[in-house]
Amino acid sequence: MYDTKNFFNDRAAVWDKLSAAHDPEKLCVMLILSDIQPGSVILDVGCGTGVLEPYLMAYSPAKVIAVDFAENMIAEAKAKFSDPHVEFRCADLFELQDLQCDNCFFVSAFPHFPDPEKAVRHATGLLKPGGRLTISNVQGKYCGSGADILNPMLPAQALINVLRPYYRLDVIIDNRTMNVISGTKLNEQHRS
Repeated sequence: MYDTKNFFNDRAAVWDKLSAAHDPEKLCVMLILSDIQPGSVILDVGCGTGVLEPYLMAYSPAKVIAVDFAENMIAEAKAKFSDPHVEFRCADLFELQDLQCDNCFFVSAFPHFPDPEKAVRHATGLLKPGGRLTISNVQGKYCGSGADILNPMLPAQALINVLRPYYRLDVIIDNRTMNVISGTKLNEQHRS
């Protein structure tokens, strides 16, 4: 059976050409809405070939941990981007433990998690109190790379329902040109 990991490993060498729709202006807008502070520790889940990392450097993070479960994607990312503040790891989200991040991003990656609630719960545990989670497809509801056919995006309201018990959502953009849902982690006593 052909799985998601093989899909991305097989396309890693040409992924940047397939995903040319990563509009720099939209990435910048998403990052502005994500309220990144200088000195932050940032987790980029499903980093692919490292598209987001050059943009994150503009925010002077203490560290960026960029993870992807497809080893060929990580190899491409390492080959094209090197910065002492960025650590590329070939890992599954659920292998990550003991991280305490200020920001966690799923950029064009969230649809590839078969259990959205489990992914949100795990990512929430990796965030510091008040940390921010951002789930986005800056290319809009349909990414056009073929990966959206493999795993379509959740409807916005379904994603909002998954996030609400854990986050105070303050950014919700859901249209054909951009999709961003972001919020700050609730304290345990404020969770509904």
